Parts: sequence; C-alpha cells; structure tokens
Amino acid sequence: MSSRWEDVWQKGIAPGDMFDAKVPLPFIAKLFEKDHLVPNGSGLVPGCGRGYAVQAFARGDRHVTGLDLAPTATAAAKAFLDQQVADGSLEARFSVCLLYTSPSPRDRG
Repeated sequence: MSSRWEDVWQKGIAPGDMFDAKVPLPFIAKLFEKDHLVPNGSGLVPGCGRGYAVQAFARGDRHVTGLDLAPTATAAAKAFLDQQVADGSLEARFSVCLLYTSPSPRDRG
C-alpha cells in the first residue's frame, strides 16, 4: 500500500523544495539556545522527512528515532545522516510508520 506521502517522495524532493526545510526548524535551535533539552535519553521525531531534526537532537547521549510514513523519506534521512556524520558519532534510527485506519461506516457494507 502506497501512501500519499510516499507518492510525493517518490516524485523527488530536493533539499529546500516543497516542505523540505533544508535545515532543522528554527524552534529546534531555540531549544538548544535556551538549554531546554535533557542531556541524555531517547527521543522520537514523527514525520522526520530527510532527518534534519533527528540530526539536531541526536547529540551527546541522546538517542533518536525518526518516523515517517514514506519509506523513500526514511531512505533519504539515512543517506543524509551518512553524509553528515561519517564517523558514526550520532545514534539515530529511522523507521517507516504504518498507520491503521479503521474502515468508515460506508465501507462496512
């Protein structure tokens, strides 16, 4: 089953195109500036796209998992992180999130 997001990613999204911000969103930088993040632990970034937020959060002893509906997006995120961190110093995982949608009343027959 292909999702609408997978269809969009398969058509090709260059960094900075459409909804791809090309960098972590500004509020993430503010969290670091104001020291509002715990120094260690686990985190989850739903809708991770190319993984900019995952890269930003996965510092020090924080381990981050990025989720996306589109397998092509998680592949792009893995490739992005591989390009950014050649020494393996970030611990991040990416997974495809499969959502269950219950049938609508008219689908139940």
